[in-house]
Amino acid sequence: MSSDTKERILDKATELFNEQGITNTSIRNIADALEISPGNITYHFKSKEEIVQHIQERNFQSIQSVLAQSERVGLEHFDKILDTVMIQQQRSRCFFSDTMDLVRNYPSIAQKLAQNITKNLKTARVLFDYYIGRGLLKPERTEGAYDQLIHSILLVCISWLKHQTVMATNDVHFSEEYFLGMLRSMFIPHLTEKGLKEYEALHREKASTNDHKV
Repeated sequence: MSSDTKERILDKATELFNEQGITNTSIRNIADALEISPGNITYHFKSKEEIVQHIQERNFQSIQSVLAQSERVGLEHFDKILDTVMIQQQRSRCFFSDTMDLVRNYPSIAQKLAQNITKNLKTARVLFDYYIGRGLLKPERTEGAYDQLIHSILLVCISWLKHQTVMATNDVHFSEEYFLGMLRSMFIPHLTEKGLKEYEALHREKASTNDHKV
C-alpha cells in the first residue's frame, strides 16, 4: 500500500507540475488534488525537492532501461529509444519546459540531471558502437564524430518541446511525428547500405501494421 501511495503522489505531482510549473506547485496543492493531508505526503517525501528528485530519477531509469538493454536485435531498438523519449517528454513536460527554474531552484537536482544525461550519452555511444560492429552504421570518419551526433540528437530532444510550447500551434512542423522524423533524418545518413535496407524494411513493416489497425 505504501508503494502504491508513493506512486500516486509522484503521478499527481507530475500532473500538477506539467499544468502549473514546478515552482508554482506546493505540497498543499498535491495533497488537495489527492484529497489527503499534507502530512501524508511528507511521510513519504520530506520536501517538494525530494518529490521532484524521485520523478526525475524515475524518468531517467525508464530511458536508461531501454538504452541499456543487453539484447539488441537490430535498428528497431533505436526507434524504441526515440519512442520512449517521446513518452517521457509528454509525461514530464515540466522537466523540459522548466529547465532553468529547475537549475535555479534545485541545484542538487540539476547536478543529478547532468550526471544522468552524461550516463545516457555514454550508453548511447555503446549502442552506436554495437551498430558499427554489426555493419549497420558506417565507421566513424573522425574521432568523436558519433559522440557529437549523439549529443546533437539529445539537444533536439531537449529543445523540441520548448519550441512546440512557444509556437503553440497545430502546424504539422511541430507535431510529434515531425519531431521523430527530424531525429531519424540525423541518424539515417550514417547507416551503411545494409543498415539502410534494414531500417527501410522496419518502417515498411510498421506502416503495414498501422494500415491494418486502421
